[in-house]
Amino acid sequence: MACIAFTRRIFLPAADIPRFVGLGNVDLGITGEDVILESQMETRVRQLLKLGFGKCKLQVQAPEHGSMAIQTIEQLAGKRVVTSFNHVAAEYFEKIDAQAGLTGDQKTSIEYVGGSVEAACALGLADGI
Repeated sequence: MACIAFTRRIFLPAADIPRFVGLGNVDLGITGEDVILESQMETRVRQLLKLGFGKCKLQVQAPEHGSMAIQTIEQLAGKRVVTSFNHVAAEYFEKIDAQAGLTGDQKTSIEYVGGSVEAACALGLADGI
């Protein structure tokens, strides 16, 4: 008896892939490690192969001149941060807030923006991105 394997390729937005794989809706996906961390699915998916393209570097940025100047990451503790990676940013600033002794409403405010994150400081939406 011959074994016939059926495969289908489905193209999904990169942000959806970790959830579909992690919940077992699809068997295999290609996406970035940053997207896996943001989706909070890192315990439900396994990296099989590094493909060597699509490099991503998450950074914290803030104005370095003028009245809103920020020189150190600690100066953003308790302020407003806008990002498209709100889960990753919240986890990062949780540590910064703890070091600064901030609790409750004093903690860094993390707000999600899906695009044009870089404009947030100039438009007065954030102290850092």
